[in-house]
Amino acid sequence: MFLRQVLFKPRVGKIEGAYVGLAGDLVLLREASLPDRCIVCATPAYGGVYRAEFYPYRWPSWHIPFFYDIGYFIFGNCYVVDFPFCAICTSENFDVRATRINRRVGFFRGVSATLLKLLPRIPEELAAELEGTASQRFLRALMR
Repeated sequence: MFLRQVLFKPRVGKIEGAYVGLAGDLVLLREASLPDRCIVCATPAYGGVYRAEFYPYRWPSWHIPFFYDIGYFIFGNCYVVDFPFCAICTSENFDVRATRINRRVGFFRGVSATLLKLLPRIPEELAAELEGTASQRFLRALMR
């Protein structure tokens, strides 16, 4: 496969770079650290890890690939995230989805509500920079 892998490997320990977003999702910076709690059920993970792959661009299997599809396949990224995961949960229980992900930050849905209660709310300055639609983020970047 041609896609480059971008690894998110959250450390376990003091919570840093992991927040609850404005929409109630998990906001995970690339250099984040999470508590040693399962991402699905929030029980102690005891160092267990679940490696999940996320592709920000998905094309239907039925359509004919266009140039941008081929370009993404050659130059695109596959984001690999190592989540804390307990021995009780199985891979069938894992329903965490990336709503938006890039080289710096990932937004994830399907995370345990108990785990989210352990995390701080996203600071307003960071929320203004990261949240919003693509056009809103683009306009904010132009205004700087």
